[in-house]
Amino acid sequence: MDVDELLSLIKCSSCSKPASSTDGLYHCPDAHETCGKCVKDDDDRCQKCEKPLERCPLAERLFSRLPVQCRFYDFGCSNLLKGKEAEEEHSKTCKARYVNSLLWNSH
Repeated sequence: MDVDELLSLIKCSSCSKPASSTDGLYHCPDAHETCGKCVKDDDDRCQKCEKPLERCPLAERLFSRLPVQCRFYDFGCSNLLKGKEAEEEHSKTCKARYVNSLLWNSH
């Protein structure tokens, strides 16, 4: 099993993107995984079934050892990055960031 297959095992039930340990991983009793980006600060309920969400420390530890996709993956960046610091550093100079910026400003 390669890294892409491992990363695809936990997809957010809200946004359908692969979850990232840098944002936190959550799940409800019905095993709906949710990424930290989709968890609302004032509402810790699953957006799919409305049951309470809990953090998944074991999954977070396991996934923290895997590289994550660049946050601009949807805009063409295929880099896999290891660790939050690497992701933040790369994001500052990622070429796909500029594509995202151009698309955002054109609307």
